[in-house]
Amino acid sequence: MKIRVKEGEILRGRGEGQYELEANSHLELTQITFADTNLSQTFEIVFLGEGASCNLSFLDLAKNSGHLESIIHVKHQVPNCKSVLVHKGLYNDAAQGTFKAMVEVAPHALDTDASQLHRSLLLSPTAKVHAEPHLQIQADAVKCKHGVSIGQLDDKALFYLKTRGLDEPTARRFLIQGFAKEILDHIPDVESRAQLEQQVFAWI
Repeated sequence: MKIRVKEGEILRGRGEGQYELEANSHLELTQITFADTNLSQTFEIVFLGEGASCNLSFLDLAKNSGHLESIIHVKHQVPNCKSVLVHKGLYNDAAQGTFKAMVEVAPHALDTDASQLHRSLLLSPTAKVHAEPHLQIQADAVKCKHGVSIGQLDDKALFYLKTRGLDEPTARRFLIQGFAKEILDHIPDVESRAQLEQQVFAWI
């Protein structure tokens, strides 16, 4: 599905497909995905007009033996645009996650500001995740960065909460909820956010 964000428009939503951003438009895309079987989702963001921007927030949750693949392609084709991509994953049981992201900056897309960050928590010894962040920069005078962090819950944070009287399952749940809440907080509609929080916290 192809969605055009018109000049000066602000679009807030969730979905899958291609988003084309005209001049001075803004896209706020928040996607929460649950999987206990194999699932693949693809997103493409194309900058067509100067001054456009986007904030892309993703939370993937996989359990059992599911394999959840997220493919995200951001194409900066014009100058003076900004993209922020934050992708988080929670993987339990024998689930696997794949994160593939490409930020492409065309030769004439000067003054591009692009960042991508992937963070995953492995909630069991058999969970796995594979992250492939990529930058393809063909222009000078740009600001682009990416980062990846994959691991288990912080033992020091768990110990701290346990010293404050929480048992280990409760402490683990608090830390995981805090990890997920950064993405959930991007959902502007209060009712929708509350419903999704219930689903995510129930999954946890």
